[in-house]
Amino acid sequence: MDKLIQRFFSGLPVSSLNFPSEALSLEGQMTLLNATVNSDLVLKQPLRYQYQKAFLKRLLNQLESLDLVVFEGLYSAYVRLVQMPHQLGSKSFNHYRVGSGGDVVTLIEDENLISQGTTGLRTWTGALALSEWCLNNKDLITNKTILELGSGVGLTGLVACRHCHPQRFCFSDGHPEVVKTLAENIKLNFPTASAVPSSKLRLDLEIDKTTRVSLMNLSWDNIDCTAIAALGKIDFVLAADVVYDPELFQHLLNALKMADGECNIFACTERNPDTLNLFLKEAESFGQNYPEEFDGTLDSLSIALTCAFNKRGTLLAVGCNDGRIVVWDFLTRGIAKIISAHVHPVCSISWSRNSYKLASASTDNTVCIWDVLTGECEQKYRFPCPVLKVQFEPRKLERLLVCPMKHAPILIDTTGRHQVLPIDEDGDLNIAASFDRRGDYVYTGNAKGKVLVLDTRTLEVRASFRIVLGSSSATAVRSIEFARRGDNFLINTADRVIRVYDSKEVLTYGKDGEPEPIQKLQDLVNNFKRVVTEGTMWKKCCFSGDGEYICAGSARQHALYIWEKSIGNLVKILHGTKGELLVDVAWHPVRPIIASISSGVVSVWAQNQVENWSAFAPDFKELDENVEYEERESEFDIDDEDKSVASGGDAKEDTDLEVDVCQVEKVAAFCSSDEENENNDCLQFLPIAPEIEDPEDNWTPTDTNITASNTSTMPEPAKKKKYKTYDIALENVAEGGNFGSK
Repeated sequence: MDKLIQRFFSGLPVSSLNFPSEALSLEGQMTLLNATVNSDLVLKQPLRYQYQKAFLKRLLNQLESLDLVVFEGLYSAYVRLVQMPHQLGSKSFNHYRVGSGGDVVTLIEDENLISQGTTGLRTWTGALALSEWCLNNKDLITNKTILELGSGVGLTGLVACRHCHPQRFCFSDGHPEVVKTLAENIKLNFPTASAVPSSKLRLDLEIDKTTRVSLMNLSWDNIDCTAIAALGKIDFVLAADVVYDPELFQHLLNALKMADGECNIFACTERNPDTLNLFLKEAESFGQNYPEEFDGTLDSLSIALTCAFNKRGTLLAVGCNDGRIVVWDFLTRGIAKIISAHVHPVCSISWSRNSYKLASASTDNTVCIWDVLTGECEQKYRFPCPVLKVQFEPRKLERLLVCPMKHAPILIDTTGRHQVLPIDEDGDLNIAASFDRRGDYVYTGNAKGKVLVLDTRTLEVRASFRIVLGSSSATAVRSIEFARRGDNFLINTADRVIRVYDSKEVLTYGKDGEPEPIQKLQDLVNNFKRVVTEGTMWKKCCFSGDGEYICAGSARQHALYIWEKSIGNLVKILHGTKGELLVDVAWHPVRPIIASISSGVVSVWAQNQVENWSAFAPDFKELDENVEYEERESEFDIDDEDKSVASGGDAKEDTDLEVDVCQVEKVAAFCSSDEENENNDCLQFLPIAPEIEDPEDNWTPTDTNITASNTSTMPEPAKKKKYKTYDIALENVAEGGNFGSK
């Protein structure tokens, strides 16, 4: 009988209700009547009278058909309902019993499937299923921030707020009447909630000390970015029965992208399998934020060995085997600058934060700092051994991290002074090192698997741990890479496993800690537990610009493996030319683009871009053949006399939208989490002088960088600025070094 009562409260169709035998006895009839039509809840907030009459009539018909004694109170209740005045409108109350504790969520709903041009004014099956999911997963959403798309009358969110205690729950819908009804339902179920002062949302209430409820008018085709940003980090995006119209799929997916939730949970009623499959297909391709196919090559005129993007991803620096550095304009895919840097191959390149300087390391035992605009060397450091890596400190231009071969890493400043970083007590000198994302710490790892976290100011060891296999044996650290966003970093080790850690967690564990990696990434062979020697050794690893994906290049072939960091699954393998060996990999800081180097050529990998003209003109249609267009007489007049008239007889006037062309909104990808604004002082493009093929008479170039083929008077070449050279004596480790310029 409890199930029958629950279905009655929810206003489910009377034809779907079945009366159990226990409800047909005299005692059962009385119990059922007092629990439904005559209950205090229904008398106070009644379901539609027509529905209640239909319920009693069906019960009476069944009793009479079975020739059973009818409880007299059923007739009295039916007569009372017949005498009730006619209810205006199609809205009424429905009640949903939640769990076994007797809690009831009361909603104002519309009895019609479609009302006022929307289906959002009544509760659908998907909302019931999603509410059940919330109740079964309380631990997941407690103290989390949740955004619900297409909330309708609000059943899912109200159940979640009353029983799962999220930190913040934001209802949203794009239909004005739905938003109005939704606000009434929120206030109806939380009558004592207090309003949050100075909130710009449609509704913003504090239910208690732990939960805050908000409501926003959110139309998927016109997303209010500032309103979503005001919610902060969104942990879950919920949506019930929103997958029904293919024309809305792209708008819905755009809303998901703008929300950028950690996890999206959908509850869909499968009415049309083709529609659902179409959405799943579009969602799969829409969510892919990684490259899918080969997109051409960049020929640097000599053999490329290493590459690096600047902060904005507009310039790509490529180090070559003849010592030159080729700077590409990545938007035009053209060479913007060639710097004759070294006499031996360039093995490492690093951009400064503002992109005005480049640091390069070469096998000629030197490290140089270059002015990107002029191509001139500003400083040169000479080492007694080859240098494997050079890296600018992320937040400063005055300091570099240098990794000499078989020597402890060192920090060098622009005055030539250097500091040798401490090493582990085992004395191993095969060390890989990297600054963290902000330059506060240097992470080092040696061939015995020991990782140290050093404070860049004091060089004190703040944390340490060892990567071990099984119970005793260790594995060598090959490289350490940090994500551009977030707190994650990866360690590429000799056991062919890429381990992903949280830097905050590592610091929390302190010295000789035992932090567990967030993910352990391997290739397919290792995942199938085959012989370890068959696994892939990784040549170079890197994070995507947003830190959500990890790319690793195979050391055996030109193959790029891409994993999704959050769940650790391999999502894509990009195969280059067979027989080539991969040398370096770099992921674009903003876009899903990867640059890889093999056989001396830079290969570019990107997504397949499909032209979608409807994004610019919603009524755009692609025609299979030419169609004669019939122009209205006044269609292109200033005042279109033939334009359609809206219903009601009033002409629908066009409203001018004010567009702010002065204020520049910040781009999230260019902002750090601890800074309010972008770093605007950043070199994005290099000026390129045009070549004058046929100059006019008496023309002389005004820029010394411009040359004319037919001019007889050439400007004198500018004198090169003399750079400073510092000798770094690594044998004198204890004393450090501060050598004067030469």
